[in-house]
Amino acid sequence: SSSSSSSSLIDLSRVVVYVDPLDGTKEFTSRRLHAVSVLIGIAYEGRAIGGVIRFPFSDNDDGKNSRIYGALGLGVFGLETKKGGRSHWREGEGFSAIVSNTRAQGPVQWALDLVKPSSIVNAGGAGYKILKLLDGTADAYVFPRPGMYLWDTCAGEALLRAMGGDLTDRFGNHIRYSPEPSAHSVSNGLIAATSEALHKHLVPKVAVMDALMKLPPPLVDGDEAAAEDGVIDEEWLESRLCLAPNSISGFRVKPGTYRG
Repeated sequence: SSSSSSSSLIDLSRVVVYVDPLDGTKEFTSRRLHAVSVLIGIAYEGRAIGGVIRFPFSDNDDGKNSRIYGALGLGVFGLETKKGGRSHWREGEGFSAIVSNTRAQGPVQWALDLVKPSSIVNAGGAGYKILKLLDGTADAYVFPRPGMYLWDTCAGEALLRAMGGDLTDRFGNHIRYSPEPSAHSVSNGLIAATSEALHKHLVPKVAVMDALMKLPPPLVDGDEAAAEDGVIDEEWLESRLCLAPNSISGFRVKPGTYRG
């Protein structure tokens, strides 16, 4: 009917399409061509709704995992998942995290220290990392620092959410896909996971890293002023972690984990 047809239409003026014609530049120059992809992300009213990831150098004759596409409410197509791959995670279970081919350093390593993955998968290229999440090779991707752009994340976010996962910035906020050139950087990094439960588990753990990076000055024996400014108590932690008052009854700082 005309009413059902009109309800399925969207306002094209509110659609933004992001294209990355060569994702994985470093992989391309290093001849790791399997990790090079073309990314096409579709956003509507600022939210990722659909995407395509194409691997032009794939040697899969059947086309599986060489052209992956999907949208919210429709699912993901062209994907062949690995045996044992999963989209469900329960509290207390282990999980694998995917990181760049280069050794994790700085905030990435600090975040890994906090979330404690049971295994690590190395891969290059934003699109290829998303593929490794979608096909069940890995469960999470934690990148809590600048260095990503909207054309890196739009397609992957839409595909992950279409499969029951999630991708946000490191604070758990969904990324706003704006056409404004000044807003193209994903400055707050990202956390992606194959299940919403795992994603919700990771976000507050990475938030601890942000709290530690804002720790007050260390206490100095005999210096009352420094002690007053440098007290780390339950109230201070609750404010830094955005928790309700009296959520923390006690805490312990493990030696060697204070990075300042």
